[in-house]
Amino acid sequence: MQPPAVRQAFPPASSPGGPVFRGLSAGAWALLGLALVNLFFRFSDGTLEPETFFNADALYLPALYRDIVGLGGSWSGWRLTPAPYFFPDMPLYFASEALSGSLTRGVLVFAAAQLVLLALATRWLVRTAAPPGAVAVGQV
Repeated sequence: MQPPAVRQAFPPASSPGGPVFRGLSAGAWALLGLALVNLFFRFSDGTLEPETFFNADALYLPALYRDIVGLGGSWSGWRLTPAPYFFPDMPLYFASEALSGSLTRGVLVFAAAQLVLLALATRWLVRTAAPPGAVAVGQV
């Protein structure tokens, strides 16, 4: 007969609920936030050119938004790509431009929102997929 398992009061330092993991997670979020703030300040003071962010692929959703929302166009006048960005890109960009009021700010808000949503989705995936008590590969 085996003795009953002892339940730990606190998670191990390296587990997803431990202090080391929480510290690294907080540091990663802080770096992401600082990078986004740096991007916006560099863009607003002119040291980062807006043309850096624009190419034909990046202007597809702004052109669609301007035609349909701004100019009262219709969907029938558009030949959408074989794999259109209906979800989540289209609603997220349309909301970004509607809230920001300009094409350049809308694209920047959209890019920042995509980055944050990607980080949140990755965090959720890691927390969901990792078995309880798993340690990071670097700590094995």
